[in-house]
Amino acid sequence: ASIARYGTKMRAINFSTSTATAAAARAAVVLSQTAWPRSKQAGGAETGAGGGGASITLQFRGWWHTLDWLLLSSSSTTTTQTSAQVATLLAAYNSTNAFFSTLTAKITATGVSDTEYVESETTYAEQIPKLLASGNSSSQRVVFGVYETRALTVEPWAGATPSTITYYESDRDQVIRDAYGNIVEPWSLRPNAMAQLVDLVEPTPASGPIDTLTRRYIKRVTCRISRSGVSGTLEPDDVDTLEELLTRPAGGTATGTSDRQNKVERTIARPARTRFSPTNGRVDLGGGSIDTGGGTIDLDSGGGTITLPGGGGTVTLPPPGGGGATLLDGSGTAGQLAKWSDADTLTNATAGTDYATAGHTHTPGGTGLAPIGAKYIVQQADSDLTNEQALGALSTGILKNTTTTGVLSIAVAGTDYVAPSALDELIDDRVGALLVAGNLITLTYNDAGNALTIAVSSLNETIDDRVAALLVAGTGISLSYNDAGNALTISSTGGTVGGSGTAGRLMQWASGGADAENSTLAKTGAGVL
Repeated sequence: ASIARYGTKMRAINFSTSTATAAAARAAVVLSQTAWPRSKQAGGAETGAGGGGASITLQFRGWWHTLDWLLLSSSSTTTTQTSAQVATLLAAYNSTNAFFSTLTAKITATGVSDTEYVESETTYAEQIPKLLASGNSSSQRVVFGVYETRALTVEPWAGATPSTITYYESDRDQVIRDAYGNIVEPWSLRPNAMAQLVDLVEPTPASGPIDTLTRRYIKRVTCRISRSGVSGTLEPDDVDTLEELLTRPAGGTATGTSDRQNKVERTIARPARTRFSPTNGRVDLGGGSIDTGGGTIDLDSGGGTITLPGGGGTVTLPPPGGGGATLLDGSGTAGQLAKWSDADTLTNATAGTDYATAGHTHTPGGTGLAPIGAKYIVQQADSDLTNEQALGALSTGILKNTTTTGVLSIAVAGTDYVAPSALDELIDDRVGALLVAGNLITLTYNDAGNALTIAVSSLNETIDDRVAALLVAGTGISLSYNDAGNALTISSTGGTVGGSGTAGRLMQWASGGADAENSTLAKTGAGVL
């Protein structure tokens, strides 16, 4: 329908070293945005009243405009997801001017990759929109901006799900409400939302259009403060018509390109038309083709011929009003059998596939019978089969299948399965590993003798070991435990005094206080010193 109205229009955009995938995604985003008529009606909400008088107008610019302050360039041709590149660019900008939040939780992954190449003298404010112009993996446009906490937000535009309504407008009371009926203050309005006008009743809209009679996409919101009060305006998307896009360089936020990029972009507008020579009537498609759209084309040469390209001969047409002969095309080798590759094209037939070779007695493939070259599993080898596997060539044993290829082999005992002769030993080792000795229980596993001995320890021995473990030697005391002899010896390691003296003489400590010696006092009788 668009071709019938506008003709075939082509738009060429210089996208530097963009990959084909990113360019296709960019085209799909623009097409989905401009496929239907769009509303440009603005809505508003206002509170308060007042008279005239002098006014002061304040113009504010967000932090986004500071991204124009720095330039960057990159010669890397590595392909990276566009949302990841944006996060990296923001971190690089913050290393010089820490104006923005490092939070990336609000940057939604796009799923579309593009080259990291950046032309010299490019600002951050130019490169980020250029990357995000490719939209997301669902061929939907993404919107972005710096809002609360100076965090960059990248998310799919609300037009991707136009039936999800954020704001409800009413021209009757001039207020804007949210989905719960609460009045939204003008300074709390946010862009990238769908707004519904509640004053009109509209039949169920089609699923394709984004904007309808009562519904529109909100690209920008404006808050105005004046003597008469505070008002908020919901502004629609500034969408250009297809003709406007085709008659000027691509640009503006509608396609995500910058003013600088517009200077090097050009637009090619070409209506759909047939080009032919006025002298001989020759039709020149310019290397293109004719699409019948599933219909037919009736050619009347007046009994003449149509010359094939490249000097490939001619096709003789039936005379006007003839019997409706069918034109054939295709190519082949002289002396080779031919086959139909489609309804009116002949090509060479393949020996062994389309027909049997000379001297061969089997039916070729494609006739409903099994081909001789298939990978069969047979009991014995067959000379006529060319790709079979004969089981008779294998040794006696258990068959093992190889995944993907389906090749059969003989399984190996101990590797692919457990042999019966090794099963007893496997059970013995498993039981020996599972049983654990406990209190008064001892386990002895004789692997060679295939024996597992479970014994009850002596209670007396257990008590002896417990007492020996409880007693601890102290100062001047030593402990000696003879486990085999069931004896615990407690000995004193001190209490003696060194030195020597004479009987009858009183004792005194020698110098240093370690040994005893005679003093000058002698005991000569009972109580006499």
